[in-house]
Amino acid sequence: MDVYSHKEFWLKYGINPDLRYHDDDGHLMTKHQALYNARYKFIRGELVEVMCVSSPIFNGDGYGLIARDRSVRSRRDVPDPANVDRARKRAVGRLRDLIECNDWRYFVTLTFNGDLIDRGDYNAVVRRVNTYLDNRVRRSGWKYVGVVEYHKDHRGLHFHFLVDGDVRVVDSGCVLRPVGGRPVKRSTAYRQGYVDDDLRVVYNIADWSLGFSTAIEVYGNPRALARYVGKYLTKSESDKIGGRWYYHGGRLAEPEYKYDNLDFDTFVGDVDFDTDGGRFKIAYSD
Repeated sequence: MDVYSHKEFWLKYGINPDLRYHDDDGHLMTKHQALYNARYKFIRGELVEVMCVSSPIFNGDGYGLIARDRSVRSRRDVPDPANVDRARKRAVGRLRDLIECNDWRYFVTLTFNGDLIDRGDYNAVVRRVNTYLDNRVRRSGWKYVGVVEYHKDHRGLHFHFLVDGDVRVVDSGCVLRPVGGRPVKRSTAYRQGYVDDDLRVVYNIADWSLGFSTAIEVYGNPRALARYVGKYLTKSESDKIGGRWYYHGGRLAEPEYKYDNLDFDTFVGDVDFDTDGGRFKIAYSD
């Protein structure tokens, strides 16, 4: 994978393709040791993003964390809606990367039967979901990403996942129509004039025994899927549920990164913002 082969990208943002990439073999943790101020992100071999920072913060193995004065209280000690919003945005970006890097088979929703588990005991609910997913990864080769969401009554949880692997499903007898909306019985869709080629089958997960489930075969490009699943994070006004913004597991492909040093002042980005780590510019491929 060659960062210098994407000439159209370089020309669009005025980046010098002749600036050489220098590798490094250390785990660098301070501003004096961080070597690079720019990071290239690749998804499925395609250059999708360049981030440029006003000062070096990256090392050769990943994000170069800037050491902080331990006498200063951590952001986590001081509740701040702005910090929560930043964390949510980082989680959305990470989730979208994982979705776009992988192929998916089903969009799955899992709910809970109040007669089988206390839907209000969030720790118990999350623990049972974690156990179920861990078993599916080990026994069925699942890989998954997903988010948790409150019911409208704010008293129970349900989970949305993208899943690939050996997923055991059974026909629920319901379908989705091209007009959208909730699933309807197949007989209802037929009476409305639809034929099988118009409809998408709604399945149930055969081995989910704690409540209701749906599984719908995925179609469309990964970027559209990323936007669809990411909306469950962006629309939430609360803190992360169960201590996590999103769930993921299995053998997931991830973005690949390369690092460089670019002239920050002449770099032109689509987004420009300031944080404690410095001033950032980000250029996207589309």
